[in-house]
Amino acid sequence: MISGPFTTSILPGVIALFFTLVFVMKGWALWVRMLPGIALMASALSLFYYGYMRIQGFEGASYGILGGFLSLYAVVCFVIAGWDLRNSNFFK
Repeated sequence: MISGPFTTSILPGVIALFFTLVFVMKGWALWVRMLPGIALMASALSLFYYGYMRIQGFEGASYGILGGFLSLYAVVCFVIAGWDLRNSNFFK
C-alpha cells in the first residue's frame, strides 16, 4: 500500500527538486526559489483533503499517503531554497 503512492510521488518530487536547485543556482529571489515547494505543498494538501473528505476508506488513505510523501518533498524544497549555494563550497 505504501509503494504505489511513493513511486507516484517520485516524479513530481524530483522535478520540483530540480527546479528549486536551478532557481537557487541562478540566484533568483527567495519567493521564486520557493515556488516549486509551494506548488508541491498545495497539491499535497489538496490530495490529502480529497482522500479524507471525498473518497474515505482504504482508497482515500492512499491519497493521504501520497500527500504525505509530496509534503516531504516540499519540505526538502523549502530547505534547499533557503540555502545560498552560490556563496558556499557546496559544488566546488
